[in-house]
Amino acid sequence: MFSSTDSSHILSDDRIVTAIRAIIHQELARALDVQQKDKLLTVDEAAEMLSLAVPTVYKLVNQNKIPFMKRTKRLYFLCGLSPKN
Repeated sequence: MFSSTDSSHILSDDRIVTAIRAIIHQELARALDVQQKDKLLTVDEAAEMLSLAVPTVYKLVNQNKIPFMKRTKRLYFLCGLSPKN
């Protein structure tokens, strides 16, 4: 069983995880702003490059089989992406 001090450590760990997620989110957003040498593709561009239908690209994203970045409600892909097996 957890004591009250154990639960405060769990809360503290949750705050750390939340902070780490926020930092990762900020860094990805910054990467989208500064990224010049690596072209970012939209869903349509990624689908065309992979010779896939747009719904198939979304399916691969949902299955975590394709690397992506999300900014606001938009998905972006790095040029040179390929589906994971």
